[in-house]
Amino acid sequence: MVAGNAPVLVHNSNCGDGDDLDTVFHYTDKKGYNAIRAGSPYHIRPGDSKNGAGPFFTNMSPADVERAGRGAFKSKLGLTSAKSEYVMELLVPKSSLTPLRGGRGRHIFEIPGGILVPRDRARFFGPTSKWG
Repeated sequence: MVAGNAPVLVHNSNCGDGDDLDTVFHYTDKKGYNAIRAGSPYHIRPGDSKNGAGPFFTNMSPADVERAGRGAFKSKLGLTSAKSEYVMELLVPKSSLTPLRGGRGRHIFEIPGGILVPRDRARFFGPTSKWG
């Protein structure tokens, strides 16, 4: 389902169109966390990044990021310490995910126009240190 340009997650198991679902993570800083949680449904909006407007998602959980270690891998995902302070884990229709160009497209995806997430569809949303 789409509202304006933003896909909307609906309350049935197939998101309304029979699409396969993928678990993804959206990492953000405190400002982004507060902006997202102010909405009902949550609204993850496009921003401004060297990689495009986004918003960006990854298939890498906080545990995956931690196992991979600091430095190059976090940098490859574009995660600064501040930008990885909060995380949302959610299911999204696979067809809504646009892989980033190049090798990073295996782990980094964009949802052009953003996404509206009903609060009960976020598996987790809070400090990354409390995930899992």
